[in-house]
Amino acid sequence: MSTLIGEDFLKKFSETYHGLVKLGYNDNPALKKISFGKDGEISRLNAYSAVLAANLLEKMKGVRYLSRFGLILGNEKSPNKYLVKELMKQVKERKYEFQDSVFVLRPSDLEIILDGKAPEKIAFKMKEGIIPFYSPQLKSENNKRKVKDLDENGMPNFNENGDKTLYVREGGLLKFCDSEHGDFYCWDDNLAKPDDNFKLVVFLD
Repeated sequence: MSTLIGEDFLKKFSETYHGLVKLGYNDNPALKKISFGKDGEISRLNAYSAVLAANLLEKMKGVRYLSRFGLILGNEKSPNKYLVKELMKQVKERKYEFQDSVFVLRPSDLEIILDGKAPEKIAFKMKEGIIPFYSPQLKSENNKRKVKDLDENGMPNFNENGDKTLYVREGGLLKFCDSEHGDFYCWDDNLAKPDDNFKLVVFLD
């Protein structure tokens, strides 16, 4: 039976995390946007700190996490044009195809790398061997469509009688998450800004 991690684990994890940021990422301020609360929750993450925290958790034995957020890569345009350009190079090298969809990138799909040309001096790198995940539901043409429930991949099932709404706009690289109200957002392009909906709930097996 799994149990939520306690404050002692979070304290030790915080020390390990911040040590990694200092030694491995030049104490990058964008990676310091992270909060460690009670009840197994790592919260107030931005897109960068979320990926780094998830990567660190994945290396720990007997630990697993749940997340309901990610990034979507829609095209080679703004916003986040530099990051998009670098990700698209990787997409083309690996011959991923998603012309009629958008590419959904989960925290477990990515790594954080140093990049002096990037706006925050860090960027995303796709891990080797990831299984590409595409979602036509998250195309901008579906903005403000009503959602009834989720499919087996966690993507919206549309129904005009649904009580939730999908908000999605066209763009290069956007945050994807659901809110405490149940709506779905693929809208925000500020990857360095902490987000209340970007959180990791961590369990000990």
